[in-house]
Amino acid sequence: LERFGNGTVLLEVGSGSGVVAANLTDRGYEVAAVEPIATGAEMAAERGVRLSICSDLQSLQLPGGSVPNLGLFDVIEHLDEPERLLQECRRVLEPGGRIFVTVPAHKWLWSSFDEWNGHRCRYSRSSLIEQLGRTGFEPLWCSYFFLPLVLPGLLRRLRSSIGSAPAEQVEDRLAVELAPPAAVDRARRMVLAPERIAAGRARIPTGTSLVFVGRPGEGV
Repeated sequence: LERFGNGTVLLEVGSGSGVVAANLTDRGYEVAAVEPIATGAEMAAERGVRLSICSDLQSLQLPGGSVPNLGLFDVIEHLDEPERLLQECRRVLEPGGRIFVTVPAHKWLWSSFDEWNGHRCRYSRSSLIEQLGRTGFEPLWCSYFFLPLVLPGLLRRLRSSIGSAPAEQVEDRLAVELAPPAAVDRARRMVLAPERIAAGRARIPTGTSLVFVGRPGEGV
């Protein structure tokens, strides 16, 4: 956002419980969070997101070319037809606007984590660029990230292939991963610090996630 953003106003679509929106708000961005599940929209408001809307993007019927920055952070992998949402994103973005997309990477990392989270797919860099291109976006930047998590991801996939874990066990493990003890969180941040420094400057060869930054293409 600091390198590629079109100003500091951002519409986050599929904002979940508002973790990203609240973090960006704390960093000085003006964020409008859109989340179709009411409990998520309520949690975002409780986290301090000043504009938290319970809706999907299409139902808002925003004017065309009215949004300077739009974020889809781990959203489109949940959709059977992500093109419909991406086309609406293309419509509402300003001609010089920016779209920021993150998705889980690599089919060979598929595990019970993906099934529990309702993922429909994992992406490669080329497949993500192709899908965004089909819906009218030109890439400005696309890179893998979370390189240090690839090995743990492979181990998790191996555990999934050995046997299907009970839903309760997957849920407990996921809860720990998303809200780890403070010491674990600090260690993760230290491991990932080099990636934060390189973000938007040096492409990372692989990782458990992908980030795409794009703008509306011409003539679409």
